[in-house]
Amino acid sequence: MFAELVAIAQSVVYDAVLTHRLSVPTDAMLGVDVPVTILRGETTFPALMSSCDDLHAAMPASEFVVDAESSDHDLNPPSIAAIVRARV
Repeated sequence: MFAELVAIAQSVVYDAVLTHRLSVPTDAMLGVDVPVTILRGETTFPALMSSCDDLHAAMPASEFVVDAESSDHDLNPPSIAAIVRARV
């Protein structure tokens, strides 16, 4: 199993650094004056699910979309593309 993870090792380091430095959205992030869509798959890690819920609560004007065709870190490209296309 470890051998399959080597290819994404640098991405994991980047993710860890970013989430450690910005574990809570800044006022500037929360105060953007453009439409915001928070998008996640139907199922994912519980921490990510609650993070999406918390972010949506902190940004009441945001739109929260759960894509039933995507789960975990496996996005369904046609489904995600349709969601994004409808908002651009």
